[in-house]
Amino acid sequence: MSTEYSEVALKEKLHRLTNHPDSIQSLSSWIIQNSKYRESIIRVWSKDARKESNAARIVNLLYLANDVVQNCRKVCPELKDHFFPVLESVIKHSARNPPPEIERVLPKLVKVWREREVFSQSQLRRLDDALLQGKSSAAYPTPVSSVPDLSKNNPQKELLHEEVAKNCQEILISLQRLQAPPSTEREVRIQLATFPESISCPEMLQTIRDSSQAKEVLKHNEAALPLITDYCKRLGEEMLERRNLQQLLDNLMNNVRSCVEYHEKMLRDVKKKEDRLKSDLVEVEKAFNSLPDLNAEASFISRSLPALENLFDMGILEKIAEIEHEISRTQKNKATEYHLGLLKAKLAKYRQQLLEPSGKGGGKGEGFDVMKSGDARVAMVGFPSVGKSTLLSSMTNTHSEAAGYEFTTLTCIPGVINYEGANIQLLDLPGIIEGASQGKGRGRQVIAVAKTADLILMMLDAGKSDQQRALLEAELEAVGIRLNKRPPHIYVKQKKVGGVKFTHTVPLTHCNEKLIMTVLHEYKIFNADVVFREDCTVDEFIDVIQGNRVYLTCLYVYNKIDQISIEEVDRLARLPHHVVISCEMNLNMDYLLEKIWEYLALVRVYTKKPGNAPDLGAEDGIILRQGATVEHCCHALHRTLAAQFRYAIVWGTSTKFSPQRVGIQHLLHHEDVIQIVKK
Repeated sequence: MSTEYSEVALKEKLHRLTNHPDSIQSLSSWIIQNSKYRESIIRVWSKDARKESNAARIVNLLYLANDVVQNCRKVCPELKDHFFPVLESVIKHSARNPPPEIERVLPKLVKVWREREVFSQSQLRRLDDALLQGKSSAAYPTPVSSVPDLSKNNPQKELLHEEVAKNCQEILISLQRLQAPPSTEREVRIQLATFPESISCPEMLQTIRDSSQAKEVLKHNEAALPLITDYCKRLGEEMLERRNLQQLLDNLMNNVRSCVEYHEKMLRDVKKKEDRLKSDLVEVEKAFNSLPDLNAEASFISRSLPALENLFDMGILEKIAEIEHEISRTQKNKATEYHLGLLKAKLAKYRQQLLEPSGKGGGKGEGFDVMKSGDARVAMVGFPSVGKSTLLSSMTNTHSEAAGYEFTTLTCIPGVINYEGANIQLLDLPGIIEGASQGKGRGRQVIAVAKTADLILMMLDAGKSDQQRALLEAELEAVGIRLNKRPPHIYVKQKKVGGVKFTHTVPLTHCNEKLIMTVLHEYKIFNADVVFREDCTVDEFIDVIQGNRVYLTCLYVYNKIDQISIEEVDRLARLPHHVVISCEMNLNMDYLLEKIWEYLALVRVYTKKPGNAPDLGAEDGIILRQGATVEHCCHALHRTLAAQFRYAIVWGTSTKFSPQRVGIQHLLHHEDVIQIVKK
């Protein structure tokens, strides 16, 4: 999809468009890359969508528009604004006596746009009206009740004016070509009249009596042939040009008629708005006249005015946005580090309040999480349509539906991977969107399940990897998930009295005592012991105070590598914690499974009964975490075995010689054999 833009190239790509997710997403990426030609792109897409009679093709075009308007919001929001008026018109056109396929797709798209807040509420209401008007009208649609944007930057207005201007320019060029048409060339007609009548009348051939007359006629025919051939060719071109001019004039008339109808509609809406404003003005005047006389009511002045905080009480989301804006525009230096530390502490508090469940009672919601089973849990996190469901279906025996539209998966779907004798639970979570940490698109439920995992697979589209990775990391960071980090070595213990005692065992470059006190006071902590055993930042200190952070290992999985260059695949594969795969072509799947086992850090230990051979079967081992001791193995076998433990005999790489008698704190390695002796 790296070809340069032209209308011919776009029409060819639209003609080759299929319902496969890769086909839709590839063309969507190409359109967004060429968004500077948005007027031409929207015009070509609209014409194809209106003239198409095949229902499946119309559905593909609608899915393409859906992918474009959702993915261009960060890169090129102007493309979405220009797309909306035409998208509204096409939906209204498609909703008139639609086939079953289109009738199912249209409400579903509008629902997705509403859940993901792709368009504003007024625009969504216009789309709902378009669906209703398309069903109830087979002729011209009634005007939309909402007042249109009458600014100079109205996309629909600009599109109509550009169409008229383009038609006028094309008509002018056509008229210039017809200034001296071949049909008016008098010299050619005079020259043709000088030839004898025999060259234009086949009946004259019957009057030829001898070879001399035949040679003379042949001579005249050969002399006239080039002139007649050229003249007929130019006459044919003139006829085609006149037909083209007629078509251009028809298009101009249609566009002018559309402009007139559009401006008449604007005038009607302006008149409605004027009438509404007049009625509102009358109501305001009545309310103003009904106000009490302040001079007569002295007691009214003595009443206390409401607090300013109550008048401008912002929600948590508005407060978070305000603090983030303040942090972004504050220069980072020694003078502002205390102010920034205070802002970060407030931001962490508000985010925690946002994640806490409301105290109000509510109805029983639909279940989302699944029971944790197996030896480890792996959660797949990513944007919609990056290949999570396809990966689950290819690595497990569980089928997860995959389709060409986003939000195919709406619940948590579990699967089980059997590898090295371990049962690894793999979760296919619904795609999350920007703002998921604030609850958009069931984001809180998805991230809550991700917190319970032992490993996170961050599924990324190789063609959009950098943008998607930054957004996903920001969303997980906002809800307290720290990827590929270890907990900071900071000790904080609250006391009842004694004030704050701050010590550190290493030199600090990011924090000092004053900054620590500022953060503690923001959390209403006035008595505590604080010990820094490593050089940590203020953000890490806030994480320790919050006490609800989850530190998880993360593996970045780049799917659809068959759609990018070899150089880009090589660059991504060399980055730390990265794996490149292609689910569709089954590329590098075995390596991904090996990396999952490596990042889960599991060890398999075999048991042996006294006097018997060890149980080395595929299902006989005990799966433990790396760094597990003999005590952990005892707890895995039976809850009372550790209390009855006397000693253990171990065969394997964890001992200096095999067998070796060890104690309960002995570290076990992968594929060790252990025999436990009780008291």
